[in-house]
Amino acid sequence: MASSRTPKNCSELDATVAKIALNYAKRPGVSNLDDVVREIHGAGIEIERAAIAAAIGNFARRETIDAIDKVRSATAQVKLEARTEQNLANTIDELREQIDMGHVPELAGRERESVNKTITALRKQAKRVRREAGLHRAIQDLVTQIETGDFKTRSGIHQRLDPKLQSLVVKRDLLRREADRGIERLRPKSFGEKAIGVANIPRAVMTSMDFSGVGRQGAVIMFSRPGMTAKGLAPMVRSFFSVGQARKTEQKIKARRNYELAVTAGLEVTQFEGGTLSTREEAFQTPWVERIPGVAGSSRAYTMFLTKLRMDMFDFMAEKLARTGRPTSAEAKAIANYINIATGRGDMGRLAPGMELLNTVFWSPRNVTARFQYIAGQPLWKSGNTARTRKLIAQEYMRTIIGFTTVLAMAAMAGAEIEWDLRSSDFIKLRFGNVRVDVGAGMGQMLVFMSRMIKGEAKSLRTGRVYRIRRLPGKPLPYGRGDAGDAVWRFIRSKFAPVPASVMDLFAGQDVIGRQATLPQEALDLFVPFSFRDIVEAAEKEGLDTAAMIAPLTIMGFNIQTFDVNQPVSRRR
Repeated sequence: MASSRTPKNCSELDATVAKIALNYAKRPGVSNLDDVVREIHGAGIEIERAAIAAAIGNFARRETIDAIDKVRSATAQVKLEARTEQNLANTIDELREQIDMGHVPELAGRERESVNKTITALRKQAKRVRREAGLHRAIQDLVTQIETGDFKTRSGIHQRLDPKLQSLVVKRDLLRREADRGIERLRPKSFGEKAIGVANIPRAVMTSMDFSGVGRQGAVIMFSRPGMTAKGLAPMVRSFFSVGQARKTEQKIKARRNYELAVTAGLEVTQFEGGTLSTREEAFQTPWVERIPGVAGSSRAYTMFLTKLRMDMFDFMAEKLARTGRPTSAEAKAIANYINIATGRGDMGRLAPGMELLNTVFWSPRNVTARFQYIAGQPLWKSGNTARTRKLIAQEYMRTIIGFTTVLAMAAMAGAEIEWDLRSSDFIKLRFGNVRVDVGAGMGQMLVFMSRMIKGEAKSLRTGRVYRIRRLPGKPLPYGRGDAGDAVWRFIRSKFAPVPASVMDLFAGQDVIGRQATLPQEALDLFVPFSFRDIVEAAEKEGLDTAAMIAPLTIMGFNIQTFDVNQPVSRRR
């Protein structure tokens, strides 16, 4: 018994002596072992110099052995948990096979109890897959820590996953989408949900057969970072023609080291398949998108271009912040908010839960909101900003302004006429004869509306004269002119989604710009892509040369109008 207790007592004695010695070593004037011995003896503690040295050595060795044991224990635990990898792969394969082979029970009528049981089972299986994939990420972090000897807590910018683990994540994500689709197919749809899906089909068709994400929502970043924008064109085109290429691009984005940080910060990463309607770009929020030839490809191209652009911009801004210190979570949220607003995904606040309904009534409420927020400088004054993020965002604002004015200057040298009066609907549009090109992603329209409301004046396209729209005591408005209230209503009406707009036109007998509304014309307008309409209209009114000139611009999503000021304007988005 004595022999078994001696090592323990000796170990405790060594530790006590070593701690006393190390405590005295911290005193001023103590620089070596002799000084430590002198201090100990001065305190009335009689311990030989050799005993003190041996105690310190034994204590250091014991600490080292304990550290090694902890690392070995962690390594053994990692190996044990890693054996679940095959179970994870089997679970993924089983669940995918169940969905693909039709093992999901079919509904007999609309028995809600049976539906709920099936949905619950699918959700449990998907939850298990997500939990085990999360375990693998934790294992990867532990292995990295053991291999590098860095046991500090990971924070900020995340590490890239290895190829094997990334493959599992890809399988998990595809499986999750298939599970979501199975759940969505089984869930009984209300009349309202079916109506929303059908009502949003015309907008998807009108926005298809082009690459309009570039000009419609990517223009702000295009002017500030043209090189970054250009890098997204090839993946966009490949995504249009192949769903496989779109998924490949999406998985490359998810494999980036900043992806989890970006998503956590609130960066908008929209989907072209699966998920709820609100997770898609506004132009394609209908479950019928994937079943309509041409529209599905347009949805993929539109979504993947904007998703890649947002992630590229987030990577760039995060790395730029990292030069002066790792970005905080608040700073990551600030740059994510700027990128969202710059790319047409406005901050809807309390209205966010009702976006699916709003998006059925209005053409693109989030994009319109984003334009107003960008003009108002919301990314600069939103809470959570720091001096670093404000400076970085202000630099992007300046680059956008410089890039946009450069394009206007080059167009002017090429012969374009440019209107600089904020009260005119032609403000900052490029005018080549009767052809008008809006390269400002609709920003000019917002500025014109705000200017008219503030000044109470508007400028006529036909006469070039400025007239009042604000009623004043004793001063009637010009004959035939509406007031500010009429201007507000026209602006709101111009933002209606296709189906509500057509219904309103038929009741009023004319559309928002005064063109006579007929049922055949309204029905045709609902299912003709904007790019086709622009090219045909330019060819009819200005000739094939003009049509060929504007074709690349309208295909890229820039607003094109061809009209004589004395003739009605064709309807536009």
